[in-house]
Amino acid sequence: MDIEPITDNPQYKKISDTMTRLQTTQVAITERKAAIESILAAPIRENPGSAWQVALNGADDGALVERDRLRQEYEELERKERFNTLAIEEGRQALDGINGRLSMEACHAARPDYLKTVLPKAKAFITAAVVFLDAEEKFVAELSGEDIRIDHLGRVRLPLYLSRESLEAFRKEIEEL
Repeated sequence: MDIEPITDNPQYKKISDTMTRLQTTQVAITERKAAIESILAAPIRENPGSAWQVALNGADDGALVERDRLRQEYEELERKERFNTLAIEEGRQALDGINGRLSMEACHAARPDYLKTVLPKAKAFITAAVVFLDAEEKFVAELSGEDIRIDHLGRVRLPLYLSRESLEAFRKEIEEL
């Protein structure tokens, strides 16, 4: 069976690479916002003075201009963050969509091999299970027909839920009899 990995598909790769770039940008935006918040909060802790107190002390408005620039940068980062959040959300949907489509195509391509490999074994399993059930039913019917209670027979019962684990446990149980 020769199936190309989904991650090698050019469309998938493009979407995945874009998602990685967006997520990296999102992290950088978050870090820069935190740095700006720290810078903007620092002067308040160090000098609780207002613009009036700065003017009274004869300082210029350079610090205020810088704070305004940082606030504008912060607003721009928030806009980019909202855009990235939406793009990442839509990218996840696109990635899921391409994964679903490629998975469906791969399954359609693999189906003939799957049926050729698995179907005969499934038919043999079902046939063996029916033969087992018929034999068990016949044996129990014979005992019951003679008015023998079968409470202590230790009947063999197939698991109700068939899985690898339940069948392995059933096989061990049978081997111990």
